[in-house]
Amino acid sequence: MKKILPVSVLIVALAVIYAFKSRDLLHKYSVIVVQYQTENPKAVMQDIYKYTFENGEFKGKEKILSVTGRENNKDLNRFDSEGGFIFKNRWLVSGIGNIVDLQTKKVITSERATFIRTSGDSIIFYTNDAFKGKFYSVFDAKTGKYEQVKSVKFKAIIGQDIGLDYDTPNRRIWLYPMGKEKVLLVADAGFGEEVINSKSTSTIPVMWVDADDFIYPYYNISKNEATIFKVNVNKTITKIGVIKDIPKGHQNSYFAKDGDDNIEYICGKGKFYIDVAANKISEVAFEHEGNGFDVECKTQAYGHLIKFNKQDIGKYQCDMKNVRTCAYAIALDNKMKIGDEVYPQGIAIWNSESKKWKSIEAEEVAAVLGWVVEN
Repeated sequence: MKKILPVSVLIVALAVIYAFKSRDLLHKYSVIVVQYQTENPKAVMQDIYKYTFENGEFKGKEKILSVTGRENNKDLNRFDSEGGFIFKNRWLVSGIGNIVDLQTKKVITSERATFIRTSGDSIIFYTNDAFKGKFYSVFDAKTGKYEQVKSVKFKAIIGQDIGLDYDTPNRRIWLYPMGKEKVLLVADAGFGEEVINSKSTSTIPVMWVDADDFIYPYYNISKNEATIFKVNVNKTITKIGVIKDIPKGHQNSYFAKDGDDNIEYICGKGKFYIDVAANKISEVAFEHEGNGFDVECKTQAYGHLIKFNKQDIGKYQCDMKNVRTCAYAIALDNKMKIGDEVYPQGIAIWNSESKKWKSIEAEEVAAVLGWVVEN
């Protein structure tokens, strides 16, 4: 005769099964936001918060830690600087090379260094300082250690050793082969761009596309037209395309990559895709932020149109540098514009589970740096 389990035992068993299934279905993700403290502006104190969602519902915020931005008139921890990101779902990296452990809530390094690239479980930085010297440093995400690379032969940047010569009106580019005499690669690299209110000579941006080829912009003598060239170390030069009627910008132009790894050239006229394989230039209408999210580049009266999987999901006034996405959501700094005045409104988040926007009050938002996805 079969033994029948009591009803109470069955209920407990079903509850355990349901709990395990619920745990498997739980999607938990938190956006990391840096906010200024207002009490001590000279120290540029910053509070680092996380705003957490579970299965599309906002669950609250938590202060992770506070950091000092300036000390003795020098930058220290500047998580408000452009270019910050989250590495391996744990390590918060600032635009000037500072690192915070989001799990232990501690600052790993306050050293200033230029981010070069990630490699497996490592982040590679480069220091070029008049007092400290020139050297690479590596952060190991497995051990949490940040150390200087001792080998002088270590090279983290793809490509070869080149130098840009600004001594003549039309600049030149030299190649410095190891153990050999320098080679003049480009005898005429253009006249450079003009940056508004800049007291220094504008630099020529260069991006290596592989070990032997790099691209750069050639500006005409009027400094309003840029021709993008690809240069090979064997002196082969290929014209990719031309950008005309470029107005003066407030900063030097530069190359970058979007969330889908496309090469972009950012100048006074806007953003342009540089297709090296097809020798083609096209204006960027929507920035690919990754994870299926696209944001309209040009600021309109309504702000920026935002899309998910090619479908419109909203229009927001925001700063493009503060847009961050994960597999479930997009976050941005929310602003309100009345006439010529812009008023901060905290942050706004849309997720693919609720398919709704959530506006969250957040005072003095300095930067939206990325997402930590737990499940």
